[in-house]
Amino acid sequence: MDRRQVQLDLLHETSVRHDELMRDLEYKHLAARHQLRGELLQRQHQVELSDQREYMQRAELEQKQRHLSETRQQPKNLKVLLLLLIFYSRLCVLVDHRESTCRKNWELTTN
Repeated sequence: MDRRQVQLDLLHETSVRHDELMRDLEYKHLAARHQLRGELLQRQHQVELSDQREYMQRAELEQKQRHLSETRQQPKNLKVLLLLLIFYSRLCVLVDHRESTCRKNWELTTN
């Protein structure tokens, strides 16, 4: 019976040591997973941040180019508007002159 007790004690001791080793292994595994997850989240955050910066730079560049093209077009638009204004003012003068001529002719024919 003494020998049987020694075997049981040895088996129990081995089981306890195995249990401790398994816990240590699980702890190390969980710590490694946690560290890896943190690194992946950090990497993902850095990638998203760099993508956001690139997007903002592209949008700013496009806005600057749009503004520059609008400023380049502005003098042309002003010239076109000025020419249209001159055209319409001359047209009004011409129409006024024709109306007055027609009125004078009508007055002369009626009197």
